[in-house]
Amino acid sequence: MIQTVCITWNVRGLGSLEKKAAIKRLLHNSKTSVLFLQETKLQKCDDWVIRQIVGLAGIYRWSFVPSVGLSGGLLTIWDLEVFECQTHIAQRNFIILIGCLAVQNTKLHCTLVNVYGPNGAIERTTIFNTLRETLTSLQLPILMGGDFNIVCRREEKQGINV
Repeated sequence: MIQTVCITWNVRGLGSLEKKAAIKRLLHNSKTSVLFLQETKLQKCDDWVIRQIVGLAGIYRWSFVPSVGLSGGLLTIWDLEVFECQTHIAQRNFIILIGCLAVQNTKLHCTLVNVYGPNGAIERTTIFNTLRETLTSLQLPILMGGDFNIVCRREEKQGINV
């Protein structure tokens, strides 16, 4: 049986070799099959960048949304033995993968979603409405992770006087 582990991480920049090495250690120590990264701050991504993150073990596929300047950027990486992507939808604030996930010797047709929510409430509402409409229309189980940029309590918000 293949163990399926999903990690979601706002990396706040993926340019340094140290950060890539830390992610690589985490992937291998936890035997992660699906990785959602937000705020990569990368404008380009290629197989070389992916190899720096996952190493040479396994066969990985990936989907990428570039940052706009130094803001945002999404990267989803998955192990091909665990998830077979049939199609994907990528926009500035999310990546949706539709395919089959290997779970307990079964193939589960599902949707994987990596989200980076905008800071502004109006923009965030628009993105969440788009996600809701899209995911509802698919009628599939959903595995979602990300940085939604939502706070539960006012004290959690940085840079605000309480």
